[in-house]
Amino acid sequence: MTDKLEKQLNSLSISNMSEIFTETYSEWFCSLKGNEFFCKIEPSYLKNEEAFEFLKPQFKHFGLAMEIITNQENKVLEKRSEEENDLIEKESTILYGLIHSSYILTNEGMKKMKQKYVNGDFGQCPRLLCKNSPVLPIECQNEMSPCVKLYCPACNRVFNPPYKFAGLNGAYFGSQFAHLFLKKYPEFEKKQEMEKYQPTMFGFDIHELSDLYYQPKIKNKK
Repeated sequence: MTDKLEKQLNSLSISNMSEIFTETYSEWFCSLKGNEFFCKIEPSYLKNEEAFEFLKPQFKHFGLAMEIITNQENKVLEKRSEEENDLIEKESTILYGLIHSSYILTNEGMKKMKQKYVNGDFGQCPRLLCKNSPVLPIECQNEMSPCVKLYCPACNRVFNPPYKFAGLNGAYFGSQFAHLFLKKYPEFEKKQEMEKYQPTMFGFDIHELSDLYYQPKIKNKK
């Protein structure tokens, strides 16, 4: 969860929840700053609560959080303390993120993420020679930080996201989505050889035996 999202959640109260949810929870959630990587989950997908039972042990208020996500929350929250309501609201955002990671693997979810990819909503590769190649959100399970990373199909590298997404958990997208996405839409897979930077000096290419640039790489190969 991003710090900005947490601040926005802390500012919510039961009195204004009904005004916010005149639109669906999914629409509201995706409209928040810092949540631009998310797509809107269709209500029909959220109705199948049994499919998300495996997430239940991770939440103290799983049932109530699901009711918020499916826009049934008003009467339930009014009966509880403000502190407990805050916890339920925060759990609902985490639960939405985890459900999102499974939704984007469906055909419907893939189509929505494809549109975001084409629109450049996930950003572009910071590597100059990738020529603004669009990137995909990905979870790196071997990283100490749970923060979402950005995968570039052109150079096959992973980068840190812009600062505004620094608190966004990679689990909301998963480690398999980016690769399944490229298998489903092979037209986005960069099959050509990656362009490499050629260092020069006074207009001449530097030879690969030069100690200045290449010798460390050659030693590593031995």
